[in-house]
Parts: sequence; C-alpha cells; structure tokens
Amino acid sequence: MEYFTQQFPSPEQVAADIAEHGYAVYPNAVQPEVMEELRQFWFPYFQNDFPKKHVVRGDLLMGSENFNSYTDSSFWCLYRDFEFLWNSTKHALTRDVTVAIHQFRNQIQNFDPDYGLKFSPDCYGVYISTSHYPPARGHLQTHTDGHKDVPILHYMLPISIQGQDYQSGGMIVIDKSGKAIDVDAQVELGSLVFFDGRMQHGVTPITPLAGKTLGRVATFAIPTFFVPQRDIPDVIRRSKYAIERGLSITKRGLSLLQGKPRQDSPKDGYY
Repeated sequence: MEYFTQQFPSPEQVAADIAEHGYAVYPNAVQPEVMEELRQFWFPYFQNDFPKKHVVRGDLLMGSENFNSYTDSSFWCLYRDFEFLWNSTKHALTRDVTVAIHQFRNQIQNFDPDYGLKFSPDCYGVYISTSHYPPARGHLQTHTDGHKDVPILHYMLPISIQGQDYQSGGMIVIDKSGKAIDVDAQVELGSLVFFDGRMQHGVTPITPLAGKTLGRVATFAIPTFFVPQRDIPDVIRRSKYAIERGLSITKRGLSLLQGKPRQDSPKDGYY
C-alpha cells in the first residue's frame, strides 16, 4: 500500500518551516484509504478496551510489554496506547505508517534513516503512542519535551478531526512569536503535523460534538532513551520474578483445588 500522496512535503521544506515557525501542518499528505483504515481500527479500540495501567511519561524499561493506559489528573486526561517495536503489533498499518514517518523525520534531522529503530548502547529508540483525549474531560497542560543532546522533532498524525469528530479543543503550540496556535483547527483528514518539541505545546479541553462519543485521537512515534535492564537493581528484578512465580503457583493451586486441568505449559522453570 502506498501511504503518502504527491503532496507529501520534502525534508528540506519541513526543516525550513520548523526553523521559521516552530511547527507546520501539511494537508493531504497521507492517503485517504490509510486514514480510513486507521479510523476503523482505533475508534472501536478506544471504545471497547479497558486500560489496566496509568499513563506514564518517560522512564520506559527496555523490553516492556505493550499496554493501554488511562490517567485523569490536573496535568492531563487521556487514554494512551503504548506499543514497543520489539513486540508484535496489534495493528500492522499503524506501525508501518508511523515508522515510515519516523524515517522521514530522521532525514529532516540529517540522521541515519534507521536511527531509533535498531538497538544501540545508549538505548535510544522510538515507541508508538496512540492517544485518545475523551470528550468533555480530555486535556494536556502545555509543556516542553527534551532529553540529553538529541533535539526532539515531533510529528503528529491526527486520526479524528476537529469539527467532524469533536467540536473544539485539541492541540496547541506556542509559536516563535509567542502566539498560541490552534493546530487542530488547521487539520483535515490526511494532514501531517510537525513541531519542535522544545516549544510549549499541549491539548486544550475537548468539547464533544452532538451524537459523537469519541474525542481527539492521534498517533505518533515518540523518540526516547529507554531505561536498560542494567540500570534496574538485582534486588528489584529478583522481587519481580518472585512475585511472578508466586502468582503462577497460586493460579496452579486454584486450578487443582477447583478440579480444573492445567491449561498452561511450564515457563521459565516455574513448574
């Protein structure tokens, strides 16, 4: 499948626009059939999946499992699906498109196209974040992003659209003149957004549209430095394995007490 259209920008164009304004919106950059498939997958997903974890920001452990999450606080309120490239994917097209845009982002920054996609000693990489800011309460306070010496050039692929899926609210960026820009008001289906993560940005409260149950949905690949296993003290790792073993033994014991045959197979020497 061809992901992008003839209107997709060049690396030089994006670099120039970011240098001048700090953000840029490129309409009709992604093929309509790609966007339709993303909508058909993610809209039901966020309506039917029930997160079991809180949203986290940073300190992600290398080797973590994929997870969906939800947090409602004064800083932010959103559902956020985390997918790590060392795991299998729940939606192949989302991974393929986000990785392709990340490789394009590397070209803008004059990095190797696969920077962040291969293992490296500094544990720099990307993960795929697909977020849903629910109507009436979804928001994210303005903030800046940054880590170590690698500048963050963010991109955003909006899946739901202001005025079509929710009434108002959404992503804002404080541009280089100090003006708050309603980015989502400039977005249509198939638009691609780039912005300098070191600039103030956030999500203003999402106002619902009559008859609609979803708010702002978007996906992007986030660059980060993962926490390596070597930075986790042995005592914590041993505690984790002991807890997992205890849970496995407890489940087995309950099955035997209930007269149920064991359905699982031995794992890591626990049985």
